[in-house]
Amino acid sequence: MRFFQFKSDDIKSSFSLEAYALGESYFEQNRVIEYDSLAISRKEIKILSVVEDNDDTPYEQEVNIYIQDGGIVIEGGCSCDAGLNCEHIVAVVLQHIHDKNKPEDTKVASLIEIKNDPTQKVTDWLSLLLQTHHKNEQNEQNDTFLAYKLIKNNNPNSDDIKCFKTRVIKNGSLGKGTSVDIRSLSYNGFDYSFLTPEDMDILKIMNALAPRHQDTFKFKGHLGKKLLESIVATRRCYLENEDTPLSFAKETHRLQWSWHEMNEEHIELLSNIKSNEFLIYTSPTYLIKNNQLYALSREYNANFLQTLLSSPRIPKYFLDEVVATIDEKLPHLDIEPPEYYDIETLEIKPKAKLHIATILYNDKLEHTLELSFIYGDNAVAYMPLNASKKILKRGYALNIIRDFEREESFIQEILRMGFAAANIDETLLFMLKEDSIIWLDKWRIFLEFEVERLQKEGWAVSFDGEFNLTFAQADSVFAYVNEQKNKGWFDLSFDIEIEGQKIPMVPIIVKLLNTLEHLNDLPEFLNIQLRPNHFAKLNTQEILPILKTINNLLDSIKEEDQRTISLNSSKAHLIDNFDTAAVEWVGKRDILELSQKLKAFDGISEVNLPQNLNATLRDYQHRGINWLNFLYEYQFSGILADDMGLGKTLQVLAHLQRLKEEGKLTKPSLIVMPTSLVGNWRSEATKFTPQLTLLDLYGSNRFELLGEINRYDIVLTTYQLAAKDEEVFGGVEFLYIILDEAQKIKNPRTKMAKSIKAFNSQYRLALSGTPIENHLGELWSIFSFLMPGFLNTLTLFKRFYQTPIEKEGNSARQQLLNSKIKPFMLRRTKDSVIDELPDKTEIIKYVEFGIEQQKLYESIRLTMEKQVRDLIVKQGIEKSHITILDALLKLRQVCCDPSLLKLKMEIEQTQSAKLELFLELVEELLEEGRKILVFSQFTSMLNIIEKELQNRSISYSKLVGSTKDREKVINTFRAGKSDIFLISLKAGGVGLNLVEADTVIHYDPWWNPAAENQATDRAYRIGQTKAVFVYKLIVQNSIEEKILQLQENKKQLQDNLYGEGSDEKITANDLFELLTH
Repeated sequence: MRFFQFKSDDIKSSFSLEAYALGESYFEQNRVIEYDSLAISRKEIKILSVVEDNDDTPYEQEVNIYIQDGGIVIEGGCSCDAGLNCEHIVAVVLQHIHDKNKPEDTKVASLIEIKNDPTQKVTDWLSLLLQTHHKNEQNEQNDTFLAYKLIKNNNPNSDDIKCFKTRVIKNGSLGKGTSVDIRSLSYNGFDYSFLTPEDMDILKIMNALAPRHQDTFKFKGHLGKKLLESIVATRRCYLENEDTPLSFAKETHRLQWSWHEMNEEHIELLSNIKSNEFLIYTSPTYLIKNNQLYALSREYNANFLQTLLSSPRIPKYFLDEVVATIDEKLPHLDIEPPEYYDIETLEIKPKAKLHIATILYNDKLEHTLELSFIYGDNAVAYMPLNASKKILKRGYALNIIRDFEREESFIQEILRMGFAAANIDETLLFMLKEDSIIWLDKWRIFLEFEVERLQKEGWAVSFDGEFNLTFAQADSVFAYVNEQKNKGWFDLSFDIEIEGQKIPMVPIIVKLLNTLEHLNDLPEFLNIQLRPNHFAKLNTQEILPILKTINNLLDSIKEEDQRTISLNSSKAHLIDNFDTAAVEWVGKRDILELSQKLKAFDGISEVNLPQNLNATLRDYQHRGINWLNFLYEYQFSGILADDMGLGKTLQVLAHLQRLKEEGKLTKPSLIVMPTSLVGNWRSEATKFTPQLTLLDLYGSNRFELLGEINRYDIVLTTYQLAAKDEEVFGGVEFLYIILDEAQKIKNPRTKMAKSIKAFNSQYRLALSGTPIENHLGELWSIFSFLMPGFLNTLTLFKRFYQTPIEKEGNSARQQLLNSKIKPFMLRRTKDSVIDELPDKTEIIKYVEFGIEQQKLYESIRLTMEKQVRDLIVKQGIEKSHITILDALLKLRQVCCDPSLLKLKMEIEQTQSAKLELFLELVEELLEEGRKILVFSQFTSMLNIIEKELQNRSISYSKLVGSTKDREKVINTFRAGKSDIFLISLKAGGVGLNLVEADTVIHYDPWWNPAAENQATDRAYRIGQTKAVFVYKLIVQNSIEEKILQLQENKKQLQDNLYGEGSDEKITANDLFELLTH
């Protein structure tokens, strides 16, 4: 069936201006992530959809669109807080218009045109702004308005209200006006111009309550009360023949009754309502007096009250019979006796009377205690609080003197038991919060113990026939575990046995847990609802393992009535310790043993380190290898989240080397990383695990090697190339897929993330010192790579964890998430292992040139090599010394950043691999809270770094030779007002004490290693209380790598170059070697 056509202008009236504007922006940002339109009929369309908010939270919608009276009507429900016809509804309706309308239809064309023309939206907005302002001006200038007049009458066939089109005349009173029939709204010719939006809403309700001319409009019940409140709120509601608007009084009015002697033969029942006052029979009932509406102090049934007010004349001889009936059946009526009655006084100690009942209160059933007092054989209600109470007897009245002190002692006794007092219809009731398990247990204690105690103390306790709250003792509690056919999966369920009947606990406990903030809120005994008003009493401590287990697995329970929880071994640690005799465990206990290992790493065996590892590991690194082996043995995946500098790369390489030595490295392992880390992985693998065969799939020559993957132990690639080469990688079965800087896949919707997640492997690892940079959704994305489904779908994860934790500050959900991921994320900070760290740790971070930067470097190297060769031939090596150093300077500048060169060829080459590595390094260090010193001998390089820090809003200080106020700059860093200190060699290489820093970065290597050490000693010196980490950034296959090699071989390099110290000079071959391969 075809969809009927409509355009965006047709739907604007269904939404507020704010909702429409926001929804239109959602539509334009493509935030409608899925929807399905169905043509129900020729005049009705149904849409089911999901729309994301600005914070990427998905909401679900159900929208009905239909044609009515020639217009478009939209009724949409949404799971967001707004609920009805919100901005998400706007977005999906606009998406439907865009997708389903005919392309040639001008309606769609105009919508597309509006989207493409940014000025059209502004023009429409201005037009609408002027229209609404003009309409407000008209309303303010128009002195004609609708007045509502309440009518005093007892005629059931007359309206309680009349409406008039009127105005205020010169003397300040209301004009007579023109009567407006509330039923006129059904006529198309009705003039609406003088009505406000509030009037339209009120008249529509009134018209709906009395649509036909023969219908009578009466204020009735709760709807009548709400309508009356709306009318009074207009400040245009009057009594007939009055000019003062009605208002609501803050006080209530108490109706009083008395028997009045009419004559010698008759008695009549009178109220305290005066002749110029009258009642409006809403719920509650209102008394109108002095242009104010007073709610009655107790709620009366309208028919009862009307009947009471219309009582007939009563013959005196029959009054005793009437009084006796009212005293017995309607004791709450406080009626003054006739003047001719004799009055007897009664002054004795009262007893308490407690009636336990179930009543309808605020539209739901509530269990209550009704307290009254017994004086002799006379019941006295708590209200009204008069010093005496007159009770009519046959032929006389009994005046009871109340003992307020003793009555108050009864009230305090009930309050002490935890009940709360409420005065409902002048009846003193006590209630507990039914939805609270704490209050529910108070009911159990009250019924089991307190009732009997009160009766022994003389209280009269009675039960209403409708009261059926009961508590039964559970006989047994069972826990069942059953293995599924799928390896590693099992079903878990729990039952209570009562009177030979087994009742599933999971749905009952889930409902209970949804009312709790924390398990610590539980009372000593837990009362689990089996059916309405029928509960099973369980000792909380005895079933605590069941409660904790179900609470830990709440996100695995999809249906409210789900009886069995299905989970795999990766969630075994969420099962609590079932070492209590109160719960009978049925099934294998293997899962409990695995649970213990996952929870506390108990039983994780210590493995032997690989024999061919060229490194000495610290204890925490050995524990890391134990953990990696544990994940391997149980076929789990995980995140190694150690701080930067603690050796994540080394731990992974050692684990792979160990597997190789045990003959378990039977397939290649793919390691994916940022481009800047390729050189570092290659260098560390070559240095620490030379027996691991390494394939570097990076660069344009990688295509020749793609077919060789299965011949190698380790395959290195970058995130960008992994996505480009997904067809090749997707066809390989890897042992491991390891992601370094795994936060790169934090957005699960990117092609790169989707490609990598689709690769095949037996195991997966993620390495990241910052697995969460902005929000918990990033953690979900990493785990969706590691163990798909472990944290459920993104929508459920956001609903169950992310929103409660990030927006509501729900600490219980945070703890639950922490416990869930704990076995699969190993994180050690530098501070946590500081005792195992040396005072100073030096780390060389290697990086490779990008393709363009490599071409530039090689071009300059070849050019300068030729110039130097020619010069040496012409004038010899000794006279070519300066030219050689200039050539080396240019190569070093290319390594730092091509823009340092003053050559035309660098204009097109602005990428710097080292700068990219530096910025990534700094970002992670700042996440750890590090204070950083950055040294470079090129002040122009520090200027480039400065601009990058400014672009990222990172606080820094800078000290170079031209700095005027050195002390101010230094003190700024020392005071913690900046996180990074940029320092040039000449300005700050010596003479500074900066023990506030714990990290040093040497951006470029210096000829003189002693100068590097002096710079490092700005932080690593007496007074330093933290371990210092020193990073050296080196471009592989460049002059920087050769400088390091030369420094190692020739300790006197600085003295030789500058003619200081030793007589040993650097040879021509030494210098020239730096220019050549």
